[in-house]
Amino acid sequence: MSMLLMAFVCVWAWDAFVNGKLYYCTDGGTMDFIFVGDWVHHPESVAHVVPRSMSEPDEIKAGWSITGLWCLWGAFVGGSVLLSALFAGALWRAASPNKTLHATTAAPGRGSPKGQAYEIGVFGRVAGVGALRRVVPASITSPDSPAPDR
Repeated sequence: MSMLLMAFVCVWAWDAFVNGKLYYCTDGGTMDFIFVGDWVHHPESVAHVVPRSMSEPDEIKAGWSITGLWCLWGAFVGGSVLLSALFAGALWRAASPNKTLHATTAAPGRGSPKGQAYEIGVFGRVAGVGALRRVVPASITSPDSPAPDR
């Protein structure tokens, strides 16, 4: 879905900021972003791009070339893929349940003080901030505690 949205954004941006500003094709039209590479035919370099009749040559702004247009088109495609992936990843992370990472530092009674285990909890997805807190697993009971109800 985000790729389709970015395709619409790229078509709009290309027609608004590139087509007719950096080049003008006498037989072109809108949606030049989709019709790749058919932007200009034997262009004439000009200082200011203005619409012309079909009997005159195509125009490209001074300092630009067809290779430059290809590079700009590639930047549009790369940027749209990147933004689409970031947007999709953000939606995926927002929709997934918040799970904390649990691990014990040592088995109960082996190196941990008083037979207690430790849990590592991750409290921030983006920052990756972690914290260490002491927990007592349900399997560890003292001889004085009553048996658990089942």
